[in-house]
Amino acid sequence: MRFKIYVDYTTEEVPRPFYVGKGTERRLKILKRNKLHTAISTKYGFDRRVVFETDDEQEAFKKECDLIVEHNTFIYDGGWGANFTLGGEGTTGHPKLHLHGETHPMFGRKHSEESKRKNSESNKISCSGERNGMYGRRHSEETRKKIGDNQRGWHHTEKTKVKLAEAAKRLHTGRKHTEQARKICQKQEKEKSRGTRERKIPRIFSEQARKNISETCKGRIPWNKGRKIVNDHETST
Repeated sequence: MRFKIYVDYTTEEVPRPFYVGKGTERRLKILKRNKLHTAISTKYGFDRRVVFETDDEQEAFKKECDLIVEHNTFIYDGGWGANFTLGGEGTTGHPKLHLHGETHPMFGRKHSEESKRKNSESNKISCSGERNGMYGRRHSEETRKKIGDNQRGWHHTEKTKVKLAEAAKRLHTGRKHTEQARKICQKQEKEKSRGTRERKIPRIFSEQARKNISETCKGRIPWNKGRKIVNDHETST
């Protein structure tokens, strides 16, 4: 896999670097990185330049860290830019990576319950209904095709798969559903298997989608062939 290090510059008369990033060809096509990045690029213009390429991911991590320090785009270190981290994985040995962990400004801090409630209420107001950026809008066929092409063929690396599996184990090991949760799950599964569960948002397939499903299912044996349909009153007796 080819890794690329890029630097985003303003389009002013004297361009200024404000963001350093690492990624594959797919990531380079994603122009927005965070809200601060969007604000700077909107106000001062935006020019992305690939400055380094390598097949070694660790080498790419180190180069990213070096350039963030060189261009001073790390916002927590008095820099002017849109990098919220010092890049890499935090283990590349860069002298300024001491800001990760216990010495990082956000280490050990948690939102209070009141703060969480306010954030929740604010998001409900700013992101719902007519205030939502996509309210009443639909992606064009061209946009949908671009999104599909961008996602097609993308896979997690083996290293990432291992990390996700370990995180899932830590999250679920030793945890059990309550009796109430188990009853809810059982009820939902029964409704799903009988086809009696109502969808909150009705699913509408296009003509082409229905044709595709029909062609795919031709020749298959129905999963419920030969099975007896059991009604609710029969199960309760």
